[in-house]
Amino acid sequence: MRAAGFPRDVTLAAVNTEVNAFRRGAICGALLLAAATGCSEDPGAAVAGEPVSPSPSAASQEPSETPGGSKDPQAADIPLARNLDANASSPMWAFPVLVTGWSQATLDQGGVNQLKKDGIEATFTSYQLVQDVGGGADAANSKAYLVDFASQLSRNSQIEEVSTPKLSTTTIDSDRGALEFVQQDLTYTTTDGTTYRSRYLARSVDTYVLAVQYAGPEPDWSEREWTTLLDAGLSAVLGV
Repeated sequence: MRAAGFPRDVTLAAVNTEVNAFRRGAICGALLLAAATGCSEDPGAAVAGEPVSPSPSAASQEPSETPGGSKDPQAADIPLARNLDANASSPMWAFPVLVTGWSQATLDQGGVNQLKKDGIEATFTSYQLVQDVGGGADAANSKAYLVDFASQLSRNSQIEEVSTPKLSTTTIDSDRGALEFVQQDLTYTTTDGTTYRSRYLARSVDTYVLAVQYAGPEPDWSEREWTTLLDAGLSAVLGV
């Protein structure tokens, strides 16, 4: 596992270009472009698309509880209701680099790490980014980030249909205990008739956002694989 930092002097457009070089097909471009919108790896970098600041509707609603969470959110040491302040060091991911059946595609490039499933068009990607608009409630900002992702999928010309997103909460280990995230599950169908499934977690931390996504063709997506990826060593590093 490797703790990945926030590189400097790399624009968001450059992040998209670099990571897209490792990704194939409609799933890759659609997921990456939507995932990174509204954030940059550096506060002074150019920001593409719409901001992640919550809209009134997104900010006023708490994530609904639906099945599918990875871990019991009630066990969170740092719940979404607790607004975190960023420490002197930027929050980051400790990302697994050796997972059976998966190959490293991107390592610490512009705040992005990615594994690709061998022989299958599936990806496991972490993002550690700077929000272009800081402040506000962690819960509302986390949800707004995911709402914006689903919205952009719906506007993507390569995508014909997007399911109604299911929102829940879950936890991921961190150096300060179990950190609660908003979780979004959805499927979408591309113009070639292929349906993909996406599970996307996001947690706003002051002016930063930590996010992680597992996505792939719906028949190949599995809860067991998701659990394996989390148990391989993924954790958030918040600092003391």
